[in-house]
Amino acid sequence: MTARPLFRAAFAPIALAMSLGAQTTPELIGITAATPFVRTRDMALCREGTCAPLGFPAMAAHPAAGGTGYDPTRGGVWISNGTMVACVSADDCRYLCAAAPLAGSRAFVSGLAVDEIRTRLWLTDTANTIHTYELRCPLTLPLSSCTASVPARHTIGGIATADVDGLVIWSSSDFSGTAPPGNVLYVAPMTRPCTPTCSTPLPGCGLSAMGPIHGVAYDQCSRMVWVTDGFKTLGLVLDTRTCALTPTHCCAPSTTEPFIGLCVKPSRATVSGRACVHPACGPCTPTTSIGTAGDPAIGNPSFTVTLSGAPLATTAWLMLSLGGPCVSPGAPAPAPFCGLLVVDLSVPPIVIGPVTTAGLAACTGSAAIRVSVPASLGLCGLHGCAQWIGICAAGAGGVLSPGLSFALSGT
Repeated sequence: MTARPLFRAAFAPIALAMSLGAQTTPELIGITAATPFVRTRDMALCREGTCAPLGFPAMAAHPAAGGTGYDPTRGGVWISNGTMVACVSADDCRYLCAAAPLAGSRAFVSGLAVDEIRTRLWLTDTANTIHTYELRCPLTLPLSSCTASVPARHTIGGIATADVDGLVIWSSSDFSGTAPPGNVLYVAPMTRPCTPTCSTPLPGCGLSAMGPIHGVAYDQCSRMVWVTDGFKTLGLVLDTRTCALTPTHCCAPSTTEPFIGLCVKPSRATVSGRACVHPACGPCTPTTSIGTAGDPAIGNPSFTVTLSGAPLATTAWLMLSLGGPCVSPGAPAPAPFCGLLVVDLSVPPIVIGPVTTAGLAACTGSAAIRVSVPASLGLCGLHGCAQWIGICAAGAGGVLSPGLSFALSGT
């Protein structure tokens, strides 16, 4: 696999000129308490979708147990029921890292968050300890741990990270059920996660009081923090310097199962157009496809564009156009290629490669190029298009993949 940075300095002006208004509607992910389901929530419509990780156990018997953290390096979500931790696909809940007990913890997991820039998994527990782990499968012993000071009877119920700013954002609540929860939000540097630089009480969801906070998520592009008490979800613009909050969203879904943990699902890449393989290269047009490993999230060093189902031993290049999604219908490709070029040719595209496809049989050729996304908030909302182009082994024909539209977003 070839690895290249996604943007060079010459393209910075394009990125900075893009409006943050180009961001898609936020989608949030949490895990439900009993079944459990991994549930995705569209905050614009208060609409939810679900999938079930096979055999994952229900929540542990602690009111603050459980958590979720989105991992754009895998395109998956880390989940915990309080005692077990796993990573599953955000689309169909297949396991990417098998469920296993957490090493080195003496309390229930109460929150999860992923810092893809530093490849760390952040974890809070019901002893009010904040841990970091190496973002790997399986998880090993903690790299660091500290115990936070919170109000009496409070337990940390959720954590999120502002990766570019190097901050952690976490909450504490009274989960006893015998007193108001007194929800508090904290912001702290990653270097001193248990020493907040500011804190603030959390407001209600409209006219409704919030219960104890079960999950915290942060979108670093919109600078919005999201919190849930399991049923109501509140969105607020957060000033990370002062902890000042401006409520913007309130959603009370119809689910009867509490929503445990919370994380932001970034914008996902989508396929545009069709492949075309010259007949001299073999009958691979129906199988030649483009895809991704991981997500085009700000600061993700592992975002990868893949080619699969192509002719074997094809010499291939990846073309990237920036500033807009793939064009439709596209421009006819010159000989010896067939089909349509959907990358925007009004600005010369970036061309990366070559790489050579490998596989075990005809039309199983695959290749991949990693196009790391810089940790720059100036890139938020930038759209682009990727498309593979190649010459097959016989040298007599061309290979053209479908296009892939993407938008850079936060997690």
